[in-house]
Amino acid sequence: MMAGGEGQRGTEGYGGIESDGDANAVARIVMHAFAGGSHEETLKWIDAVGRDCWRVLRDGEWIKACLFTMPMGIFLGGRSVPMSGVVAVGVAPEARGRGLATRLMLQSLREQREDGFALSGLFSAKQGLYRRVGFEQAGHFVRYRVAIGEFVVRRDLELAGDGLTVRTLGEGDRADVEAFYRAHAAAHDGMLDRGAYVWGRIAHWRGEDRHGWVIEDEKGEIEAYIYLSQRRKDNDFRQEIFVGDWQARSLRGWAALMRFCREFSSMGDEVVFRGSPTHPVCFLMDEQRIGDRGGEYWMLRVLDVAKALSARGYGAGTSCEAHLRIEDETLGAGGDFVLRVDGGEGTVEAGGRGEIVMSEKTLAALVSGYLSMRQAIGLGLIGGTSADALSGVFEGGVPAMVDQF
Repeated sequence: MMAGGEGQRGTEGYGGIESDGDANAVARIVMHAFAGGSHEETLKWIDAVGRDCWRVLRDGEWIKACLFTMPMGIFLGGRSVPMSGVVAVGVAPEARGRGLATRLMLQSLREQREDGFALSGLFSAKQGLYRRVGFEQAGHFVRYRVAIGEFVVRRDLELAGDGLTVRTLGEGDRADVEAFYRAHAAAHDGMLDRGAYVWGRIAHWRGEDRHGWVIEDEKGEIEAYIYLSQRRKDNDFRQEIFVGDWQARSLRGWAALMRFCREFSSMGDEVVFRGSPTHPVCFLMDEQRIGDRGGEYWMLRVLDVAKALSARGYGAGTSCEAHLRIEDETLGAGGDFVLRVDGGEGTVEAGGRGEIVMSEKTLAALVSGYLSMRQAIGLGLIGGTSADALSGVFEGGVPAMVDQF
């Protein structure tokens, strides 16, 4: 292998990791971009992801930028829409400011589109870069920190835990837990239809093992599950209870999860979790005493207009015929389309009168439900003569993600 500071000679332009030297160059870029782990640890992570998932940009003879993509889905309107997740976009420090990240992203987006994905998604450290290639804010990622003493279930609901049992989550439970997650995540716009990479990070995150428990009902069926870790604070024995993943099928199940977390109060100070601005736990807390609420927005890019609009679900009572003109200067995925919605199904064909005009970025915010049509019109993001034809079509809940990929 070549030393960590060296690159690997190769063909100019866009391509994959072709050698150990390439992997070393990518590890160096990732380390400088994200300041995490040693060179050897980063190399192990690159191989764990799979070298075939990585793409690099060679500027002359040396690798100067990298990223990797991961197939997944995103639930919108109760259906899984094929999405490619973009991760670890980085440029070597000595090559920054030359537009290499933009070039790399455009090449990758073209490849993602050719591979049949409807959407591309990412978490952004620099929104301007990703807006230049057609991404837009599309949903929420909220981090909560609540004092464990405030993790009290409201008293006006009949949510007793009688009949529920808790047991350790074993290897034999994983398939059932994954199916349980998928069935209940589908009801929440923006949740990931997880693949192997994301599920692998649930139980093991950057060297941290998370432990799992299942809560079962009177019939032995899953009511809820949780993965968590106990993190010591400032070399003290006091802890924060970090929830890596949890899901329940009812308010009763969510209340049981809250009670389970509260049982760590002898040494635990806080419960830390992630979710929607309208998370069920916030609905169930007796008082609105959340110590810290932060977060960010994730972004989407429409790769294929017809696939994105026909793959997502719509309200059963919604119907429309809308003639769209999507302007997409960077990827060329725009054009004129006719969207017809009836009985929860959307169909799209090329052509039409182009009566409702918007950019690819505005379409991304509409497809996710992040903006309603009325909001987009009010912000001046929609042009044309028949915008009312889409009123109510993209209405839904608040799109939010709990997985940071």
